[in-house]
Amino acid sequence: MTSSFSLAQKQLSAHTAYSALSFSELKYGLDIQAGVSFLEIEQRAEMISNVSTPPFYQILEEGIIFCDISTAFARFPEKMNEFFGALLNKNVKMEMLHLSKVKEGVIVVIPANVKVETPIPLPIFASAAFSHILILAGPHSHASFIQSESNPHSLNEPGFQSAAVEIFAEEGARISYIGLQDFPEKTIRFAFKRASVQKNARVDWFWGEFGSQFVKADVTSTLHGENAATHNTGVFAGDESQIFDIEQAAHHTHPHTHSTLLSRGVMGGHSKVVYHGLLKMVKEAKGSVGNQRADVLLLSPRAEADPVPALEIEGSDVRCSHAATVGRIDTEKLFYLSSRGLPEYSARALYIQGFLEHVLGQFPPSSTVQAFRFRVAQKLHFGLDSGNFISHSDKVMA
Repeated sequence: MTSSFSLAQKQLSAHTAYSALSFSELKYGLDIQAGVSFLEIEQRAEMISNVSTPPFYQILEEGIIFCDISTAFARFPEKMNEFFGALLNKNVKMEMLHLSKVKEGVIVVIPANVKVETPIPLPIFASAAFSHILILAGPHSHASFIQSESNPHSLNEPGFQSAAVEIFAEEGARISYIGLQDFPEKTIRFAFKRASVQKNARVDWFWGEFGSQFVKADVTSTLHGENAATHNTGVFAGDESQIFDIEQAAHHTHPHTHSTLLSRGVMGGHSKVVYHGLLKMVKEAKGSVGNQRADVLLLSPRAEADPVPALEIEGSDVRCSHAATVGRIDTEKLFYLSSRGLPEYSARALYIQGFLEHVLGQFPPSSTVQAFRFRVAQKLHFGLDSGNFISHSDKVMA
């Protein structure tokens, strides 16, 4: 079987599934709706270049393979047939559209027992409508990856972006992924981030959703082996008329597995967020532990949030917790900060910074994460100067 036939067959199968599926309306509750039709999504996807990544094949330190999709199908077609797109949901139209169209992406293969201390940067697919990252981590390998998702070249044009990240962590592997999204405000974005975690392995997600007009992001790990673990940690910040639809999930299928879902977000203007969190424990997941928490801070009376944490537990010998809060800035705490000599705008900025830092502080330190902090500060109308937050208007006056 040739590589082109393998990829073509996989995408033909996805297109057949896509054609037979209906599109779920992007509407939530009584009045939270995306205002985006599937016809508009298809039109935007067709407008954006979807050329293939130029062929490349690199061997990094310790024998880690880095290559494009077509090269991967040519060099190890059986592995690609097994893993590429395997974690996408065959019953979801947008995910099958992604799999049927994607050409641009990176495949990473980490040999067994390889341990890399320095985070590995992943490419920015700025001009791609569809992009895909597949990470295959061999037994007892350790590595971390960081990706900054942005496109500064299309600030005033309607955009579309569908991004998938699939991680397969074999026994004893340790993988972390940091992904921070800051696309222009006219972008429609779909993100599918999935992990399959085997015995004694661990996958940690650190994500930030910040830009785009509409974001539908799903970050899910399935714990397929005993003592498998995942930490899923994220932040989001919305303003103006942005809409976020965010899902975090951990599926426990084996005994003594562990998961944590944690997110915090701030919403200003008349932005809206719908959050779904899910811890699923099957009967076989005895002795497993799962915790989830989602907190949203509303900065405007017109902003809305609807967090829905959920548990699906089939057995009794497990420990789970879930919680969600929606609130506004505590005026008493703001008064306390102001009484210590801070102007009200500085006190407000410090309050928001502290709220987000509870989660951002858990991200591995890097220049990319620090740049993300700065952009969040800018977006929420205060700046960062010499390590201290000051108001945007104060910077202009200075």
